[in-house]
Amino acid sequence: LYAVAASAAKLFAAALRSSGGADARKYLQGRGFGPDEWERFSIGYAPDEWTWTIDKLKAEGFTLEEIIGAGVARDGQDGKPPIDTFRGRVTFEITDTAGKVIGFGGRALAKDAKAKYINSPETALYSKGRVLYRIKQARELLAKTKAAGLVVGEGYLDVIAFERAGIAAVAPCGTALTEDQLQLIFGQRGA
Repeated sequence: LYAVAASAAKLFAAALRSSGGADARKYLQGRGFGPDEWERFSIGYAPDEWTWTIDKLKAEGFTLEEIIGAGVARDGQDGKPPIDTFRGRVTFEITDTAGKVIGFGGRALAKDAKAKYINSPETALYSKGRVLYRIKQARELLAKTKAAGLVVGEGYLDVIAFERAGIAAVAPCGTALTEDQLQLIFGQRGA
C-alpha cells in the first residue's frame, strides 16, 4: 500500500506539471506558490477524470484491490465500477512520522464542487484522527529553530504559510484535534 501511495504521489506531481495541470498551476500561482513550493511541499494535481489514477497505477502493475486499499480509488456506488478518489483537485501529500506517503488531501478547483476539501478515506495506512499534516517536517523545523512548540493550523495552506515563514506547524486532516494527534504533538516532541 505504501508503494501505491508513493506512486500516486509521483503521478500527481507529474500531472501538475503537465499540460492538463494548467488550471491547478494557475490556482497555486494565484496563492503565491510556484514550482519550488510545489516540490518543497509535495503538491500535485489529480486530473478531472473518473479513472485516470486507477489506469496509471494498474499500468504500473498494481491491482485494483491494492489501489482501493491505499485509498487512491473507491468502489463505485450502485454496482458501478471503482473510481478515483481525487478528481479535479490540487493534492497535498500526507505522510507518517517517517515521511512515507500514507494519504492525500485534495482541494477542488471547481467552484461548484460538493466539498472544497476532501481527504483520503480511512485505510490500513491512513486514519485522519491519528495523523497530522506535515508532522515530520514540523518536527525537523522545530529542532532547527528551537522554538517553544508547534503551531496547529486549520488546513494545508495554513501550514504551508507558517512553514514558509519559518514556523513549525501541523494541521489535523479534516477533524477536530484528537487525543492521538495531541500525542503526536506533545508525546514525542522533537523526536
